[in-house]
Order: sequence, then C-alpha cells, then structure tokens
Amino acid sequence: LPTVNLEYWRVFDGQETMAETISQFQKLHPNIVINYKKFRYDEYEQQLLSAFAEDRAPDIFSIPNTWVSRYRARILPQPEQIVLPTLRIQGTLKKEAVIVEETAPGLTARQVQQMFPDVVFQDLVEGHSAILGLPLALDTMVLYYNRDLFNQAGITTPPKTWKEVQEMAIKLTKRDDKGNITQSAIALGGSSNVPRAFDIVSLLMMQNGTQMVTEDGTPIFEKIPAHSTMDQLPGPQALEYYTDFANPGKTTYGWNATLPNALDMFAQGRLAMMLGYSYHLGIIKSTSAQLNWDVAPLPQVDPLNRLEYANYWAEVVSKKTPHPNEAWGFIEYATDSANVRTYLDITNKPTALRSLLPQTTGESLPHPHNIFADAVLTA
Repeated sequence: LPTVNLEYWRVFDGQETMAETISQFQKLHPNIVINYKKFRYDEYEQQLLSAFAEDRAPDIFSIPNTWVSRYRARILPQPEQIVLPTLRIQGTLKKEAVIVEETAPGLTARQVQQMFPDVVFQDLVEGHSAILGLPLALDTMVLYYNRDLFNQAGITTPPKTWKEVQEMAIKLTKRDDKGNITQSAIALGGSSNVPRAFDIVSLLMMQNGTQMVTEDGTPIFEKIPAHSTMDQLPGPQALEYYTDFANPGKTTYGWNATLPNALDMFAQGRLAMMLGYSYHLGIIKSTSAQLNWDVAPLPQVDPLNRLEYANYWAEVVSKKTPHPNEAWGFIEYATDSANVRTYLDITNKPTALRSLLPQTTGESLPHPHNIFADAVLTA
C-alpha cells in the first residue's frame, strides 16, 4: 500500500497530548503517517491562511468554534462513508495480520446530536446534515474568587446571580484617599485588561434573553427578540450592566483601563472575582501559589434557567486534502469515547462527550474540575 502522509495542525497542545492516539490509529492503519505540528496562537491563523493561499494547507486542522463560519469555504464536511485500509488478524489455526479495505458509515447528524452537547450540534452540523468537524474537549466559563477577600468582607458564599455580584461589588471594592482602586470586586467593564471580554459580554446578553442572530446568521443582538414580551432591549441592557463596573458614576464602579490585566491582579490578591475557563487554572496555580482561591459556577440572570458559555476547538478537514477518508477517519477515531480519554487525562480538559459526563461530574471528578464539567450540557 502507498504511504499516506497527513499534516495535522493544532494550537496550545504539544505533541505528547496526541501521541498515544496517533500511535494507536497508525497501528490500525499502517499506511497512514500523521505529522503533528503545534503553533503559537498569535501566529496560527496567519500560518493557516498562508498555507491555503499557497496550496500547502494541512489535511487536518483545529479551529475555535467561533471561526467555523468564516472557515466554512475551506472545510470539507464528513463523507457519508469512510473507506480505510485496516490491519486485521484473520485465520483460525494459522492467524496472520492482513490489510483489508473496510467501509464504514460516517456519523449522522442525529448521532452527533446524541453524542455531544447541543452547542456542538448548533455549531458544527450545517443544515441538520453536513458535519463540519468534531471536538476533543469542551471548556466552559466559571467564576474564580478569592476566599480571603470574601472572608474579610463577611461574604460567606460566592454569588449565584448577577444581582448578587452587584451587591458584593460595593463591599469588595476598595480605593485609596485619592480615589484610586486598590482592590477590585470583579474584572468587568473593560476590554484590553479583561481576559475573554467578548465572551463575557456575549454571555450576559444571552443570559438576559438576547437573540444574537437570525437563522441565516444576521446579527440582531441590539433588538427586542421576536414574540418577546420584554419592554427593554436585552442586548444593550446587558452591555450597560457590564460597563457600569467601569463607570465612576455607578455604585458598582471598580474597574478601569489603568488596572493590570485581571489574571495578574487576581494573582496579586487584589481582585476578588474574575471569569475564566479551565485553562486559566494552570496559569493561576503557577503564578499565585500562596493565594487562597476557589472556583464556583457562573452567576446567572435566572438560576432556574441556567445558561453557560462554551469555548472549544473543532478538528476539521481541509477541502484541499487529497486524503479525505484518512483525515476524517482519524477525527472520528480521536473523538470517540474509547480513545479520547488519554487526551482528556493529559490536558485536564472537560469532556465534549455526553457519555463521559457521568464519570466527570459531581463527586467523581476532583474539585474544581467538576465545576467545568457540570456546565457542559447548558453551555
């Protein structure tokens, strides 16, 4: 059999995170060689665009869920059938390894809906039929908080609602005699020094009942949703809530552009609350060993109607690949529940598979990782 070389491009995760998965896949399909390449986030998109422009695009690449629409023209949907030469052991008395060409049906849209949280179906299944990619993991936004600052302010539990966040902000923000903020309640209201500010504003809008886009993708987040009984614009109202934390004329004022990045300020013990993802865990642990901090579920507008915010990367296949069966065969293999555990164990990321959630929620997963996993289905 001729050797098939697949170029696989990803961000953040080193080769060790996928080495076992790639090795096992190559044992099943000995003619396939997967060349894994890791990029820095700040260089990745330019490298991708240059590669596509110069006809040297990778066969498989990883993109954030928010890039799917703008990369759609470069993505090859999953074929209805996947044909792969596969190593099998045959024979009864004399067993021998032989290569057989096997044909298997690709996943259906219904299977994707059953296997993954709703957000994956919404993002990666086009027209309820074309599967554009699949995720290895799915991260969710949570609340990081400083237990010592809460104790000093006499606050016993983290906020469950955004109204409680407003009330706590008054107690947790401190200023010097010149009015400079020396301790901030929460990193809200800014952009450059608030990690994932876009995600936070989008989350607040959606929790507040905003319809972000129409079915064809037209933005309508500044309008009152159709058939709504609201008398206020939920999108602008959520934006105003956010910016009030950086408005000196408001009681919640406790953030401005002169303050350090929220991660740095949290590590310094001068920020009581910040919103972040599971990948922020390692950053905080490495920069603030003495800090007494914890993780709590995301505050809600309505705790009885929870809505979280998903942040994940999808593994997709290039439209220019000469090896669609091999590329898609690997993605299906890598994201399957039997094979993805190794990746999840190494990276400590929350699973994107419904079938693994009972093993990674509640008491079965060490705190604080369970907080992220518990939010997957409502993200």
